Amino acid sequence: MLKIALITHCTSDKILNTEHYLDLTKSQSNKNQKYYTELWNDNLRKSEKLSQKTDAINLYRGRMFLKLKECWKDLGQLAENFYIVSAGLGLASGDKKVPSYGLTVAGGSNQSIVDKVGVDFSYSDWWANLKLNSDYSCKNFFETFNKYDYIFANLTSTYIPLVVQDFNLLDSCLKLIVGDQTRALSHGINKNVLVPYTEALDGPDSIKNYKDKGYKNMGGPKKDFSQRSLLDFLLRLSENGLSNNLSKTELDKIIKITIDGISNDMEKWQSPKKHKNIKYSDKEILNYINSITENEYKGELKPSRFLLGHFRNKRNIACEEKRFKKIYNEFKENFKNKNQQQLFNSK
Repeated sequence: MLKIALITHCTSDKILNTEHYLDLTKSQSNKNQKYYTELWNDNLRKSEKLSQKTDAINLYRGRMFLKLKECWKDLGQLAENFYIVSAGLGLASGDKKVPSYGLTVAGGSNQSIVDKVGVDFSYSDWWANLKLNSDYSCKNFFETFNKYDYIFANLTSTYIPLVVQDFNLLDSCLKLIVGDQTRALSHGINKNVLVPYTEALDGPDSIKNYKDKGYKNMGGPKKDFSQRSLLDFLLRLSENGLSNNLSKTELDKIIKITIDGISNDMEKWQSPKKHKNIKYSDKEILNYINSITENEYKGELKPSRFLLGHFRNKRNIACEEKRFKKIYNEFKENFKNKNQQQLFNSK
């Protein structure tokens, strides 16, 4: 029987399932990488005694991660063949029992190990340490994936420097989707493993294609582009006949047909419309949220993603999603306090 594996990256949205949450947010800043490596290794050692752990595939709650997990199950695949590249745990198989944690190599967060170390941060050293000292990680990349006929994977640009050397060991059987192919190539990823997705996946033709097939809510921000593309890849493979009962020759043919179809669609589909949005200060955006909530939605508190879409598409206001969520959370707290005060005054 053919064996295929999936590799995706971790997400910041996780379930908090342990009495000891692993992170470095309270550690000192401006220390060298060795200092933080030793601290993290100590966290990993202590976590081994924790009773409350969950399967790695169930730890992450990112929207596209959940869709990938659901699609993988629908294809008849097992959690043990679903792998997660984690900046905190290493390479974890989906059925591995793991603790909850907060650590990332993406910048702009108090959980970012890259921001703590600064310009001297070594991705390869951090990854090598995880493989050596994390009991949650596969130790040998090649031995782990040598048993598979194909590996379908996605990575964001921030995670490629961690695993580029290991991924290049999988050259012949790897189909990799990235958010920025130019950056991936600059980090040393082999060009022949890349699946040719472009921003046309987020354009109007792609949206119509999804709606015609009955798929909903497949769009999203740039940060989850590679996961959305991997989901699209799996759906196309399924439509073209992917199953566990294929021969290697049959699977090769289906993959070729699928990638040829992606290439054709990316060439002929329109790219998404570029919005020339205006930049506003945090205070101005906070005032806009308050005004829209009070005047247009009659005091009804709308979700952060809904309001961000409203701002971008109807008001032409530019704001990065993480920044907007921070401003929104401040508004939400004030909104709740205001309503509680009004309720108190009415009694």
